Amino acid sequence: MKRLIVALLVGGAIFGAVFAAAAALNVDAGFLQAGSDDTLVCDADGVQIFYQDGWSSALDDFAITGVVVAGIDDTCDGKLVEVVLTDVNGNWLASGATTIPVVGNATVDTSPDVLASAVYDVHVIIR
Repeated sequence: MKRLIVALLVGGAIFGAVFAAAAALNVDAGFLQAGSDDTLVCDADGVQIFYQDGWSSALDDFAITGVVVAGIDDTCDGKLVEVVLTDVNGNWLASGATTIPVVGNATVDTSPDVLASAVYDVHVIIR
């Protein structure tokens, strides 16, 4: 019984020390968003997505070659927009990034080209 009490006390002391050290860290990563979120850092009402397709000689078929991100708020101008295409299991298929233009939509070329039937979801990150 003594061993159990000593083990619990030592475990509690180690946990307390680790927790105190982590609490003392000054970490500021800025804005970080993941998953589905309608509240963006510079665009509160979200964006619209349109796929670009074309002939892919690598796939010898029509494929998604890019994504047009439309409806971006003016406060996002000049920021970086990143796009990731994923399959039904959430696995990465293709990605790309570009700077948001002052006028018009952001056209993001994705690489590699992927068949439209393989794409299940698109993730957009503005930073």
